[in-house]
Amino acid sequence: MWSWLKRRFKSTQKASTPRTEFDLLSVSSISAKFNLLSEAKRHAEMGLPAFHSKTLTQAELEVVRHITHTREQIERQAAIDIDKLDARIAEAYATQLDLQNSHITRDFEREALVVFNEQCSWLEKLSKKSKRKTEELFSFRQKNELERDAVYPEGAAIFARYAVLLLLIVIEGVLNASFFAEGLTTGLIGGFGYAATLASLNVVVMFLIGKSALRWIFHRKLNIQLFGYVGLITAIVYTGFVALAIAHLRSAIVNLAPEPTKFAWESLIANPLGLGDMMSWILFLITIGFGLAALVDGLFMDDLYPGYGDLSRREKLATEEFEEEFEEVRINLEELKEKNLDALEQEVLVANQLLEKCKQLIEDKKNLHQSWLKVVEDTEVTLFACLRIFRAENERHRTDGMHPAYFDTLPMLNAVQLPKLNIEKIEISYQELAAQTKKLHDTLTDRKGHVYELFNQYLNRLNFLTHSHIG
Repeated sequence: MWSWLKRRFKSTQKASTPRTEFDLLSVSSISAKFNLLSEAKRHAEMGLPAFHSKTLTQAELEVVRHITHTREQIERQAAIDIDKLDARIAEAYATQLDLQNSHITRDFEREALVVFNEQCSWLEKLSKKSKRKTEELFSFRQKNELERDAVYPEGAAIFARYAVLLLLIVIEGVLNASFFAEGLTTGLIGGFGYAATLASLNVVVMFLIGKSALRWIFHRKLNIQLFGYVGLITAIVYTGFVALAIAHLRSAIVNLAPEPTKFAWESLIANPLGLGDMMSWILFLITIGFGLAALVDGLFMDDLYPGYGDLSRREKLATEEFEEEFEEVRINLEELKEKNLDALEQEVLVANQLLEKCKQLIEDKKNLHQSWLKVVEDTEVTLFACLRIFRAENERHRTDGMHPAYFDTLPMLNAVQLPKLNIEKIEISYQELAAQTKKLHDTLTDRKGHVYELFNQYLNRLNFLTHSHIG
């Protein structure tokens, strides 16, 4: 029976009775412990107990005391086990979820409001900034009668433009290196150094003129176009002057002048077109060509209409900043919504698990109480069996044929007061929990709908900022 009880308690995870001397309640173990068979025979050989005796023998008293002591232990252990189970039941009810219908949805509303308030002020600033930049761009387009979008390189295209600039310097330096190498002791290496330095001076300045001044030619107002034409004339004069200077320097180097740069300057001032040979003229034309190429490269670094590309980029940057912040707020709200929807489903799941746990604990308490009652009953059966073994053995070995009168009676054992079951209050709490759990399950769809409704409200407020920005 005790093995069955142990397995039963273990399988249902309830408080089990520890191994104590309760394991010694078997009739055979008690009989062996107190030597009942040998004591009964010994008493029988001495004619004891007497026919008229009304008191138990020492062996019987030992058995009664042992079982009495065991029953006292059973009473204490049963109280401990039932108290432990009561504590687990109380803990289960104490950890009930807050089953108020608006609990989690209130959490969503509070958390969403925090997210919205923290980022909405910054989002409004970005929206106003983006709207302001859009209005500036719109006003600029109306004022300058522009119907097309701005055209300018972005990302890799910008890198390609600057790569072209660097390539122009390298190619011009390589092509001109041989022209300078003729009069230099350092050969092609020295010639490339001269050529690359002068090419940089030519190409970079022409690129800057094309990037900044030349585009004013495309302005709609003629008086402003003059600035562009001045830039164009300046570029042509500059690249022509640099080309002549490079050609004269080359002639001075070829002619082995002691001071090539001074000689080239004096020659340039005295007779600008007085180049000594065909190679100098070729060098002149190469320099002009690369200068014009750099001028065009600089011109197409931005939209041809002056200021249009810059305004468009600023408007685009402000719009992208607003849209990125808007998307971040929307994603945060979306994640918050999903988290709360999951929490609603988890709430129902946990409530069902708690309900099942409480139901099992109630059954465990009933089973535990019933098991201890059975143990108490078994002690009485054990006492009867042990005394019956002693008395039957005594009668079997008696030679006087006498039957002591008290052998037909059993001693009274001490009463065992097990804790009362008191299951009614627990079952009432269980019914209340069952009703609350059912209500949670029945209102799950409505509570999810409320979360969606709150999410849409905040999303509409965000969309209002977007419409305001677009407007």
